[in-house]
Amino acid sequence: ASFIDSESLPQSYVDLVIDYFIPCAEYFVEFICENRRRGTPFLIGINGAQGTGKTTFAKFLSNYLMCFHNLNGCHLSLDDFYLTRSERQKRAREVHPLFLVRGVPGTHDTDLAISTVEKLKNLKTGGEMALPAFEKARDDRKPEHNWLKATGVQDFIIFEGWCVGSRPVPTSTLARPINVLEKTKDQNGVWRNAVNNYLEEDYQKLFLLIDKLIFLKAPNFTSVIEWRKKQEEKLATVQQPDKSRIMTSSETA
Repeated sequence: ASFIDSESLPQSYVDLVIDYFIPCAEYFVEFICENRRRGTPFLIGINGAQGTGKTTFAKFLSNYLMCFHNLNGCHLSLDDFYLTRSERQKRAREVHPLFLVRGVPGTHDTDLAISTVEKLKNLKTGGEMALPAFEKARDDRKPEHNWLKATGVQDFIIFEGWCVGSRPVPTSTLARPINVLEKTKDQNGVWRNAVNNYLEEDYQKLFLLIDKLIFLKAPNFTSVIEWRKKQEEKLATVQQPDKSRIMTSSETA
């Protein structure tokens, strides 16, 4: 009840918790405890389209494991490992202009994500470390003094993101553009091939750290677009000095 209140969730969320989320959490307890005996945290990946509730589910899973099983852990989001705006500007100049827009493989700092996970794995009793954080309304990484902290030995790590665990596709499937964006902005396929290459190389090194992967399936792409718009509308309500980086309805589509 306190979690639903703190996240401003509808009471109908209780049904999801009872029918799906608690059984899922209980399923992982044995794996987590087995890894704890070996002295290493268990890493759970969560994949799902935008708006499927990855972040809320990850928060619930983390809270449940801590409150009801006395386990210690943390929740990481792939979104918090975006390259800084200046780094994406550099990639946009050197590779393709579309890399300025955050989201696809090639717009994250995978080295930072890997090093963060490795440091969490080695965190000792009484130890403390800051977790990178990104501010979407400003489209840039938060200052380090505003990062949340993980403390003590980690029993589990929950890592969520829309492409977490995803694999590259055969290059032959990228020959033809699949939508208006690719047809007008990436006529020669430079961007989509680069995205696929980043996914095949840098991102697989990160995803290999995952012990178990959960996939949240959206009913259709129309729902994903609507959920994405709602996310941007929610960002627009946050008091920020500069909201120019918030996506418009046409950009989310």
